[in-house]
Amino acid sequence: MAEAPFLLARFHLPDDYPSAFLSRQFGGHLGPLDGDIAVFSRAGEEVRAYTQWTTVEPEGVARGEIGLVRLTPMHPPLWRHLQAGQTLHLHFARLSLQLTQPLTESPV
Repeated sequence: MAEAPFLLARFHLPDDYPSAFLSRQFGGHLGPLDGDIAVFSRAGEEVRAYTQWTTVEPEGVARGEIGLVRLTPMHPPLWRHLQAGQTLHLHFARLSLQLTQPLTESPV
């Protein structure tokens, strides 16, 4: 079975973030509640697209630290135009992310 398309992004967890830390949950298993609405621009228009996400490095990110997350979009075609260095926002988590790796797609 092919791996789902994904992107990688860095983020800074602010010192005043409501949670003391973010981390993978349940041993790294993704579930339907590990998602968020990502907000980014496409052709000058705002896009809101669902993605699952999980911390990658470090596994737990404390306030004031920088971490890496893996984003697994529900509808990858909406994400193909995004390039490394671009910024997107996670709506519910209230975090800004900077892409470090654009969408990777495995051959079928």
